[in-house]
Amino acid sequence: MNGILGGGALGLAALGVSLSWWTGGQFNLAQAAIVLVGAYAGWIAAEAVSPLGAAVVALIAGGLLGWAVEAAILRRVAGRPVPLGLLVSFGSGLAIVAGLQAAATNDYRSIALGLRSGPSPGGLTLSPGDLAAAAAALAAGGALVWLRERTTAGVVMRAVAEDPEAARLCGVPVDRVVGALGACSGALAGLAGWSMAAAGAFSTSSADRLVLLVSVVAVVGGAGRVSRTLAAGFALGGVAALIGEVAAARLVEVAALVVLLAALAGLPLRREAPTSRLRGRPLG
Repeated sequence: MNGILGGGALGLAALGVSLSWWTGGQFNLAQAAIVLVGAYAGWIAAEAVSPLGAAVVALIAGGLLGWAVEAAILRRVAGRPVPLGLLVSFGSGLAIVAGLQAAATNDYRSIALGLRSGPSPGGLTLSPGDLAAAAAALAAGGALVWLRERTTAGVVMRAVAEDPEAARLCGVPVDRVVGALGACSGALAGLAGWSMAAAGAFSTSSADRLVLLVSVVAVVGGAGRVSRTLAAGFALGGVAALIGEVAAARLVEVAALVVLLAALAGLPLRREAPTSRLRGRPLG
């Protein structure tokens, strides 16, 4: 059960990838590195402020870095073939992780919430960190759906996602919108980093595993599909915990890689022209 709940951190990080994929057509492999930045920022803030205040710090740190990555890097390859975007974002992630490795040791760290574990109705012991990860994922997912479906900003988001050129002709500042969504994507990654640190331990060596698992969740969930992405995160968290108990933990990564390669094989090399209607529920 704790593995399923802790999978909320994967779902949160993958939501950011899904958001960038939906609006800008870019599959951002730097997201895992931003998760680690959020985890480190949250860990430092937890020591200085409080565990809950650390979540806000992690969210802000991730948002700023997400905006910077989108504005300085991803925007330059917008509209280009998907493999180019994958390579550029992956290289950006490697650079961010290298910076973390230069600034911090490779020791494992975690954020203690200061809460005691409590039994569930079934007699299982639920970890406060895993519960916090699940709660953060559900809250962020709900807020994102509300923003997209119930606000004027959501209409603009959908317009840019469906046809950026038409939106630009209608006076929508597409670059600003995509930049804001890049910040939102990074904020989700930063919050995911805090959730990961609260649910377990992390270090700079976690980057490779994170890239793989977050990518699997994002691809299985689909571009802009909030509920499916979160469900995939919870499911992968549960599967990873189960496999880790009965077999070698590396089997999780092998299975995830197979799923990812199979899914990526079906992705188009270029972003397809939009076919959905703005007033519908295009990516529910």
